[in-house]
Amino acid sequence: MGLFRVYPTRPTLIPKGETSIDAVADAPTFETTPDSSHHRAAQNPHHGGPSPADITPDNLYTAFSSPTAGLLMCWQYSGSNTKSAAELNRLWKFIKDPDFNSDVAESFSHERERKLIEKYLQDESNPFRADHGWQMSSVPIPLPKEKNKWKSEHDPTIPILDVDGVYHRDITDIIISAFEDDISLTFHMTPFEQYWKVSEERTIGVISEAYSSPEFMDAYQEVNSLPREPGDDLERVVASLMLWSDATHLANFGDASLWPVYLFFGNQSKYTRGKPTAAASHHVAYIPSLPDDFQDVYVNFFGEGSSDNYPEKILLACIKFLGECPCPRCHVKKADIPNMGTKSDMNTREQKPRVDTKDRQIKVSKARKYIFKHGVGINSKRVKNILQGESLVPTHVRCVISRKTLLMFDCAIPVFEGLLPAPQNQMVLDLLFDLATWHAYAKLRVHTDDTLAFFDTATTTLSRSVRKFQRTTCAFYHTTELPQEHASRGRCVAALAAKHGQAVAQSGPKRMALNLCTYKYHALADYPNTIRRFGTTDNYTTQTGELEHRRSKRRFPRSGKKKDGMVRSIANQEAIERFIKKVNDARENHAAQNDPPPQRPRTSPSEHYHIAQSSRKSYDLTAWLGERRGDSAFEDFLPRLEDHLLARVRGLAYDGDEHSFSDEDRDCINIRENKIYMHSMFRVNYTTYDLRREQDTVNPRTRADIMVLSHEDEKTHPYWYARVIYVFHVMVEGRENLYSRFSTPVRKNVLFVRWFRRDSNFPSGFTAKRPHRLEYFDQNDPDAFGFVNPDSVIRGVHLIPAFAHGSTQELLGPSCVRRHKETEGWDWDWKSLYVNIFVDRDMFMRFRGGGIGHKATRDWDDILQRDGREAENSNMSEDDSDIEMGEGNEEVENPGEEAEEWEDVEQDGEETGRDNNDDDDDSDDGDDGDEDDVDRVVPDEGEELDDDILAREGYGAL
Repeated sequence: MGLFRVYPTRPTLIPKGETSIDAVADAPTFETTPDSSHHRAAQNPHHGGPSPADITPDNLYTAFSSPTAGLLMCWQYSGSNTKSAAELNRLWKFIKDPDFNSDVAESFSHERERKLIEKYLQDESNPFRADHGWQMSSVPIPLPKEKNKWKSEHDPTIPILDVDGVYHRDITDIIISAFEDDISLTFHMTPFEQYWKVSEERTIGVISEAYSSPEFMDAYQEVNSLPREPGDDLERVVASLMLWSDATHLANFGDASLWPVYLFFGNQSKYTRGKPTAAASHHVAYIPSLPDDFQDVYVNFFGEGSSDNYPEKILLACIKFLGECPCPRCHVKKADIPNMGTKSDMNTREQKPRVDTKDRQIKVSKARKYIFKHGVGINSKRVKNILQGESLVPTHVRCVISRKTLLMFDCAIPVFEGLLPAPQNQMVLDLLFDLATWHAYAKLRVHTDDTLAFFDTATTTLSRSVRKFQRTTCAFYHTTELPQEHASRGRCVAALAAKHGQAVAQSGPKRMALNLCTYKYHALADYPNTIRRFGTTDNYTTQTGELEHRRSKRRFPRSGKKKDGMVRSIANQEAIERFIKKVNDARENHAAQNDPPPQRPRTSPSEHYHIAQSSRKSYDLTAWLGERRGDSAFEDFLPRLEDHLLARVRGLAYDGDEHSFSDEDRDCINIRENKIYMHSMFRVNYTTYDLRREQDTVNPRTRADIMVLSHEDEKTHPYWYARVIYVFHVMVEGRENLYSRFSTPVRKNVLFVRWFRRDSNFPSGFTAKRPHRLEYFDQNDPDAFGFVNPDSVIRGVHLIPAFAHGSTQELLGPSCVRRHKETEGWDWDWKSLYVNIFVDRDMFMRFRGGGIGHKATRDWDDILQRDGREAENSNMSEDDSDIEMGEGNEEVENPGEEAEEWEDVEQDGEETGRDNNDDDDDSDDGDDGDEDDVDRVVPDEGEELDDDILAREGYGAL
């Protein structure tokens, strides 16, 4: 049982080390071996030309006036563009280099060295010439005019607007350079199908990477089925090009902007390609905007400007979601979009896909012929009759619809609970759960046949909930535009009236209704099949390109601020930085051979957890407990600790109940010197559902909640939950009986925790559409507090207070075990807390079941996956009964004329229409001057503070 691949032919290259633990270790505090070939190539892509290993010390600084100048330029073009104290330390490392000459540095000139590099890169004979490859071109744009006729759209007499300053690189050169570089050793040249053998009787498909998708496989089969020339025995592979483009502002103030085009290779693993620090993107082009004098040019050609609404007509013709068929993938009518997820909707998507057929191309050509040859307007009836039926556009390149950031619903349910009266409250909470579930499926990095089937059902369920929400809750409430929207509209109306000398009638805020006739809502149902065809969404998410924008923004301060020279400067910087990176990497490789850099203490990803070895924060156990006398949390602390330690020394399995021993048994162990050694945190490593190795940092003061496997007699829920109060270790001496000697002291790491219990009376899970609800034990319950072996911890868990249920002082008296930041006092607790099952992908799969990497809970998969199926089967009827809303219920017609999520509703004769610090950084764990205050434990010596990999790489939790 396990994962296996099926290749169409024997692969000539399988990237080395991709299945090693180093290759899948994502947390920044993991100890890895960066000298492995796979790791080095994956983390240091050089985009063509010689690799650092090929650059010898003799030609390392050929492009510079001297090695000293080269070292200074390496420092300047690496690291931050705003040099800080850390950057100064990096400069000192360059100055200490044996090749650095202080005498030569006195005559150093940055401008001179920059020009030398540019000259070197432009030299046809240098090995980096293809790597540089920036060219500048202009793009001709024909200017049509209503009632002006030409022989054809290619008539040389048609006025042309030349847009200069288009900087671009040859895509073929980029492909050749990338495949010649060491980075290609991490590319998958041969696609494959991946399967998971769940059991001896069952095997299911797995969808993850782009190079294992059906689309990649079909392209590979097509390329290899082409006829060959005589003697052609070369291997044929597919270069999976993933292009991304969008405009970005370069500065916080001003209008400086850039429209880059990025290229990524789908042959490369998405786990490398998605990290900005991997520098896996290739800048292909920088697209300029239309010149500011566009209207003046138009007037020079035609003697008059374009009609007032001419640009708007062009925009209208190019934006598909305002058309009759707004989707670029199918021909679903705009009026039918609210039926998203129904059988008829899904059948239309399958039976009427939008394909670039010969007939479509003829229609577009015919429309362009009318525009240029017959002088017909773009928005004329003749053009509309040709294109409007399928919402086509009179352009050769289809426009791309931009994406707005998806809302995060992982924390919404506890916040919204109780805000509205019943039954609206139930409707809203159900909808939020359905939205969060759908979003979690959409963001999974590995899908199986099972999860995709669940995704199909989740999409249908979500669509049903949204329609029910629209016709019940939305209709019940009278919603209007916001005050600022009302004020803005009033100013616009007043300005327009003043322009025409008309009086303005006062009007109240406009009624707003939820509009489902939008492309974004329609596109939700395409996600499952898109994943089946192209791989999971993290392969082609726009987030990858948006993160690459940061690199372009960092170059702006070093560029000229004039519009004509800014883009040229950024293009030159991009080439220089690639060149400098190669030189710098080569220099570091040569230096590392002679003087390997010291390694900071790290956590081995193969270990289950890590607690620092430091013993400097020690306390006498008797005195420490004396300070907590009267605190019920520490009642019987010492005998229970001894029971816990004795059970571990004797190797007794933990079955959910603390072992209880006699005083005579407890005399068989001894806590050396009666000392307890405190730690500020511990790190737990775990395998994720997609077989990656991740790490959670558990800090008693900030992120203290953990989950362990349950040991209940009945299989009702797979996990137990606890809040870590203290992390400590003791040195334990053991002996077989009272008459034998104590053995050599052994270190035992221990967690002192406060247990939660699941509220079994509260319906929760996917059937109930509610997260699991927890509550504290009463202080008199023997299970309220206990000790946990860190090796039993699965991972950290995110718990959200059930705000609607309030707090209580009845469960525990004043105690130091409460977290100061949460309670601002020591005398109350939240009555209930919710388990955030949507906090990240891995957590979601631990409750949904079927995670490939979740081997410890494999026996729970059937139980977890049955959760929700009964409700899904019983709700397959499309006609949902309306919730009784009481007085004020009114039906609001949704004409769907606007492409906004909320649209104006005609009222009182008015015209319809509308003119991450979450990481805590553990910074407050520092020493506050009170060495005796163990409740404010500082980080251990040699222990690194939490640095979340998701935050570092720019990813969100989902």
